[in-house]
Amino acid sequence: EVWCRPETIRQTGPSRLVEIGNNTSFRNVLLGQQNGQAAIRVLDHMGTETTTVYSDGVFTEDTVVHVVLSVDSDSGMGLYVDGDLHELFVADEPGTFAGWDPEYVLSVANNAAGGRAWLGDLYLVALYDRVLVPEEVRQNYEAGPRGEGPVPSAQQVHFDIENSRGCREGEDCNLVVTRSGDVTEELAVPYRILGSAVEGEDFDPIPREVVFPPEESTQ
Repeated sequence: EVWCRPETIRQTGPSRLVEIGNNTSFRNVLLGQQNGQAAIRVLDHMGTETTTVYSDGVFTEDTVVHVVLSVDSDSGMGLYVDGDLHELFVADEPGTFAGWDPEYVLSVANNAAGGRAWLGDLYLVALYDRVLVPEEVRQNYEAGPRGEGPVPSAQQVHFDIENSRGCREGEDCNLVVTRSGDVTEELAVPYRILGSAVEGEDFDPIPREVVFPPEESTQ
């Protein structure tokens, strides 16, 4: 179980969130990031590692996410994202953890060899000795990493011209400013327009700051 905020989705290798292994090539289990995908590898009871399984749409840049990998010897692997089942990987045949090497070490945000660093913020990493049922995954998501509810996502602000073609001479255009993420608090964003256009001649005077009241996301 991991609560994290990736610094960027441009992470490959895959970069390791959690791994039990001894170097880049040998491991019992791996949960990592490959750009926006979750990457999963698990050693089976025969000591044979599964090929890397990828799941799309898990990570978004600078956005907090709750990820749970549940490995069941009978039904396979379930990947949960923000409390909901995101993808189920069905096992070809039942298996156990008998093939796992007890000498392998637990690594967080990298592997044991130090060559697969993950960049971002980690709020919680937890390992369990049994399968979490869907109700428990949902309960953990709603509780958040500190028992205070889910971590709010970082805010992002976008400046766009209302006309999709851009603003051409002689046309009326509006500057639209939007924010995403945690919008519960007021946010003030200072800005300025650069270039050859002259305020008062080429465009109407504009404020030097956009203020978003609480719960509002568009100005």
